[in-house]
Amino acid sequence: MEEKGEIIRLSSTVSPVYMVPALIQKHDGAGPIIFEKMENHDTRVVANICASRDSICEALGVDRDELNMHLLYAQENPTPCKVVETIPQSHNLSLLDIPVLTHYSGEQGPYITAGLVYAKNSKGYGNVSYHRLDVLDKDTVSISIQPGHLAEIIEETRESGKKYLDISISIGNHPAVMMAAALRPSRNICEYDVANTLLGGTLELFKCPNVDALAPVHSELVLEARVMVDVFADEGPYVCVTGTLKPAKKMPVVKIISAIKQGDYLYQGLLGAGTEHRLLESIPNEVKIWNKLTKQGHKIKGVHMTPSGSSWLHCVVSAEKQNDDEPRKMLNTVFDAVRAVKHAIIVDEDIDIFDQEAVEWALATRFQADKDLMILPETYASRLDPSSNQEKKTGCKLGFDATIPLDDDKSDYLRAKIPFNIRATCWRTVGF
Repeated sequence: MEEKGEIIRLSSTVSPVYMVPALIQKHDGAGPIIFEKMENHDTRVVANICASRDSICEALGVDRDELNMHLLYAQENPTPCKVVETIPQSHNLSLLDIPVLTHYSGEQGPYITAGLVYAKNSKGYGNVSYHRLDVLDKDTVSISIQPGHLAEIIEETRESGKKYLDISISIGNHPAVMMAAALRPSRNICEYDVANTLLGGTLELFKCPNVDALAPVHSELVLEARVMVDVFADEGPYVCVTGTLKPAKKMPVVKIISAIKQGDYLYQGLLGAGTEHRLLESIPNEVKIWNKLTKQGHKIKGVHMTPSGSSWLHCVVSAEKQNDDEPRKMLNTVFDAVRAVKHAIIVDEDIDIFDQEAVEWALATRFQADKDLMILPETYASRLDPSSNQEKKTGCKLGFDATIPLDDDKSDYLRAKIPFNIRATCWRTVGF
């Protein structure tokens, strides 16, 4: 990427408080940004590692249309990582020495967003997942815990009578490792092993010297830490994936034991509600929907959780339907596979689901509300949708069948095109 000029380097001195997030937001969806000089810190900051679908595909060596299948294959075919014997040196590093970003007004303060938390359950299976980490002081953070594998491991630890759970927090990782950590494999599969498949078996881990946890050898920064399972503090307020502010909740406290870092390490920032955050949230959901639909025998071309729906609430599926009842069945499957989806649209395979104008054109020309609209009132709704019933977690879902009826003349629904050979001749002749 450096050779292609796709990396932005900023040499001006900038502050981690609001200023860096503002610049990340300005270049949202662009290539990586490296902030060379941080105010009051010697450490550089990098952001936008996975800020576009194309950059993720390039890092994984796949085309856009292959991404879902590629990730699903890795999730179902993990490759155990090699654990190296060399133990990196630990350092006493205050969290206040790290240029942790303060992102939005209204939030509690600085918090770590790109940290991959590793923990083992009682059977020895590792889990790697993303969790916000609010910096409380020089060696303490509160950790956001949502329903999932880590929540189960923490509860298991608490029930066993133990006071803490050993974890590692890895910051600054390859896009394959970042994507794998966002996936949701079965409980007996470690996300690092999924990443190892994506990387062709080259991912190496090391045993942390001070806690019972593993971490990637090439992570820029690894924090050895312990979750205090019975000690809680406010986590938040914070900005969620929809870009709205959510209130603080009591979450477990984490004590940082030591740090392991590369020599001139880069601290990785990740802007909440930015494109990078939304892609890491949405692509695993696309994989889940794609997998469930294809297993039911539907001929799926693609799945897209759209940016205009915060990559969380809206989904578009392109498919080659076999009968006119099939889109309604697919809509039910989408809502069942990812319960957060609020509005789903099924389009024909000729529609580019990554082109919002094309999707809206399909709605305008291939959809009639009296027969093609599915309404599901009083169903589960994501609490990240502020218009939903926050107390009951309910709302209304809409499904749109924007496909051509099979008995109709398909040519009536297709966009007219200028022949390609004529266009090519004009471009060569006129020069634009």
